[in-house]
Amino acid sequence: DNDGSSADGKAHLQRALEYDPQHVDAATALERLARQEPDDRLLEKLLATRLARTPVAEQAGVCAELARLATARGADADALEYLQRAVELRGQDSELQLALADAYVKAGQLDRAAPMFEQLATEAKAAKRLKDAGRYRQRQGALLVQRGDLAGAQAAYEEAFRVQPTDVATMVGLGKLYVQTQAWESARRIYQSMVLQSIDPATAKTYGVTKGLLYLALGQIHMAMGQADKAKAMFQRGLEFEAGQPDLVAALAAC
Repeated sequence: DNDGSSADGKAHLQRALEYDPQHVDAATALERLARQEPDDRLLEKLLATRLARTPVAEQAGVCAELARLATARGADADALEYLQRAVELRGQDSELQLALADAYVKAGQLDRAAPMFEQLATEAKAAKRLKDAGRYRQRQGALLVQRGDLAGAQAAYEEAFRVQPTDVATMVGLGKLYVQTQAWESARRIYQSMVLQSIDPATAKTYGVTKGLLYLALGQIHMAMGQADKAKAMFQRGLEFEAGQPDLVAALAAC
């Protein structure tokens, strides 16, 4: 018998399912092959079919995987529906709730995401899962900035910062918020802390926090505080990391 490990086996299994869509052994073998290759589109199709015959108690996991696959192909609306169903089935799963809240934010449904972040953070803090609480407050802070609630965002970010003082997403969000509200001394402390950190390239790319740009922001903060000499030193320091960076060059020339 062909075990589905070759292209011929895959075609054989697919033909078997065309004749009998409920052929469990063929579906199981084809799903295993789809994971091995990998073939995400085929896997998603097979999981969607399997969902109908999966016991309700086990459907949440299938929905979560379907959501991941839908997200990977850019079908955010499908992913949102799968996550909603997963949370309905397994409501106490904080990671599923977080994924759903993030999906709501991505879909622009901020009013649905906001209470979820609040609940997740409150429950995590009560359970003394402080790192998780910080993660949820950081998400909440970013959402509140989008809604224009800067006071609420600051409170959320500052709580996140207390429990995760080296988390880059938290520091970037809080630093930008302090700059936006012209809380210059607080902004200076945040950016001063960031320039002293060793930030890996992937994180730097995600949040746009190269050493040069961090020193640029720090210099701009010193300028706003009327400290031109310190600002100049920061711009010069930034150019040591990113020689010729146009914004740093312009900022230094303007000192």
